[in-house]
Amino acid sequence: VWWAVADLVVFAAIAAGLYVYSRIAALAGLVLFVASKLVGWLLVSQAPQISALLIAAFFLVFYVHGVRGTFALARHRAAG
Repeated sequence: VWWAVADLVVFAAIAAGLYVYSRIAALAGLVLFVASKLVGWLLVSQAPQISALLIAAFFLVFYVHGVRGTFALARHRAAG
């Protein structure tokens, strides 16, 4: 239970950073998502199912484009 609460606090801090378009928060969200998937799959002794891999890949695309958008917004604000 304590791990879930810690995860909630970290994701809430990242969400607060994303609210103000923080590039660090965007990268942290991406890294945390990838790390949580890898740790979850490594702790389970069996390989993840195809559906779990597809859903993770689907969300990974969202996270990557979110990071790209956050960096593009920062460049756009600096130029304008």
